[in-house]
Order: sequence, then structure tokens, then C-alpha cells
Amino acid sequence: MKTQRYWLVLVGVLFWGAFSRPAAAQEVRASEVAAAIAEAWDNAREPPDLGDKTIRWRLELLYVPPMKELEELRRSVPGRPDHPMKHQLAAYEERLQGNPTSMPRQLLIRSADKWRWGRELKPDTYIDTVVSGKNRWQMTPKVLRIFPRAGAGDDGRDPAVEYNIFWPELGRLLTGGFSSGVRAGFIPETPSVDEDGNWEFIASTVKPETPDRGVKIKYVGTYDSSAQSLLVISMEIVAHSHKPESVGKVTLFSDWSWQKELGAWVCGTARTIRPDGRPDRQLVFESVRDDGPSFADAVQMPESDSVDAVRGAVTYERIVDFRKNQIEDVASGDTMAFQLEPVSSKSSEAFKWIGWGSAGVLTAALVALRLRRRMS
Repeated sequence: MKTQRYWLVLVGVLFWGAFSRPAAAQEVRASEVAAAIAEAWDNAREPPDLGDKTIRWRLELLYVPPMKELEELRRSVPGRPDHPMKHQLAAYEERLQGNPTSMPRQLLIRSADKWRWGRELKPDTYIDTVVSGKNRWQMTPKVLRIFPRAGAGDDGRDPAVEYNIFWPELGRLLTGGFSSGVRAGFIPETPSVDEDGNWEFIASTVKPETPDRGVKIKYVGTYDSSAQSLLVISMEIVAHSHKPESVGKVTLFSDWSWQKELGAWVCGTARTIRPDGRPDRQLVFESVRDDGPSFADAVQMPESDSVDAVRGAVTYERIVDFRKNQIEDVASGDTMAFQLEPVSSKSSEAFKWIGWGSAGVLTAALVALRLRRRMS
């Protein structure tokens, strides 16, 4: 009987161990993944300090409308050189041939309020913006714009809003879209984790008192403790009370690679698909290098007919100084004052801080300046 009881106890221990150990291990793994997600979410609040490194990526526009809409454009645009959709149709035709509209980006950054970022809208047409202490300026191949120091004035013109363009883009490549959730005030729920380290969770702005209002995003990814990799696979809008038509919009993250220059994993391609299944756009990581200009040199404002640390030789046609509300024609040296109406500082749209009204005032001032010069 003693022998029989011994074997019963032994079998019971083996049976319990076979099920309890994996369950316990799974519980530990789920806790480990949840901790890794919480840390990554917190780290996504601001971009990293890159020192003197330059990071480059590109935005590629992929969207082509349904064939019915495209055929309508093909019928209405030809023979009308002033048609507002002329260039858009040309872009659609190129994308149909597998040639996306590509816009390179480059960034040097020390913190959320110290950076220089440049973007090319088309070949040989760039916009570079600098925000770093007293250095607050923007240049294109022909125009230099100079802005007051941070907090000066109340007209809302602040080049710092460009941060709201580049960090959402770069954040997708560096954080798998966690940065978007953090910036929008989403609260992540407890993730579900399987035994292979695959995880998913919902991040939401929905509040208990208003359960039918808000936005929910589902993040899906994988975790490898040995490689210290928490990689996002997809980010999908699963609920949106204000824009229900956006439900189903998903960004797919692929081609993750370890970048030793950053000491971090970086997504190679973040591709966004519309709810109807049509590709919308994608962000493509290119490189991070330390063989370019130093940050200190890159944020120095170049004078006309001088050399910029990033773009090389520069020659401006005009200089717009928002500190003095003055526009200068560089060739003649003539200047003219202008007065701008206040604009909203809350928009994240490119050039919103300049404003269409402001652009009109500046154009009128430039025309008047040229007329005055011709009459003199």
C-alpha cells in the first residue's frame, strides 16, 4: 500500500507540474511583455537626442482613386492647362505605374525644442526649418524667413509647429506608432500575450462616463526577450465616434532592423492602408549617419550668398523678417513693411502658421516693392 500511495503522489506531482509550470511561465511572460510595452509607450513621448547624427527617411504617397473617379479626371483635365487637378492627375498616373510621389526628409535633433528638419516637396525644392534657442528660421532655395524667439509676439506664427509634422512621421518608424497614441492622450489597456510573445492591446480615448464617444486603436506586435525587441506589426483604428469612416484604417510595420547608431530597433517601412483597402502612403527609413554637419553648425542661419552647413551655397531672392514685419528684396536691398492678421497656432498643417492671408499680404508687399524699385 505504501508503494501504491507513493506512486499516486508522484503521478500527482508530475501531472500538476506539467500544467502549473507553463501557466506560471506564461504569467511571468505576460508581465514581462506588459512592462516592456509600458516602457516603450512612455519612451515614445518625445524623440530621442541624436547628437550630431542625421536621420533620413522619405514619405511616399501611394493613393490612386477608384477607376471611375480617375476616368472622370482623364476626361476633364486634358486641354485645360489651368485645371486645379492637372498635377494631381499626373501624380496618379505615375503611381499607377509603380512610381509613388516621393518626398525625402532629414532631421538633426537634440530635443523636442531643438532641431533642424528638412523636406523636399519635389526635386530641387526644399523647406528647411530650424528651432533651437534664439535660432528660429526657415529657408527655401529662394526665400529666408526669420522668426521671433519662442513666446515673442501673439500672432501665432511659430515655426515650432513643424514638429507636429515630422515627429508623427518619424515616430512611426522609431516607435511603431506608439508616439501617435501618446501625443493624442490614448490610454493603453492591459495587453493579451500568447506563449510565443505575440501581443495585442487597445489604446483608447473613451471615458467610462461617455462610452460611445472617442477613438480606439488596436496595436499588434511581437516580443523577443533575448533580442530585447518589442516590435509593432500593425496599428488599426477600430472605433472612431467623430470619423466613423476611418474605422479599418491600418498601418502595417515591416522590415524592422537593429540600428547600432541609435541603439534601437527601427521600422523599415510603415505602410498605411485606407478602410477600402487602397494603399494611402508609406514611410520608408533610409539611414542614420554621423558624417554630416554638427548640430551646432546646422542650426546657424546662413546669410545670402554664403554657405549653409546642410544645403551648401545659398542665394536668396528675398528675406522675410517676422521680427520686424519687413520684407527685403535681396538684389536691390530695398525693404518694405507689412502687417499681418493673427492666425491660429493650434493647427498642425504645413504652412498654417504662415496662413493664406499672410501669404497674400507678403505677395502684395513684394509686388509693391518691385513697382517702387522700377519707378525709382
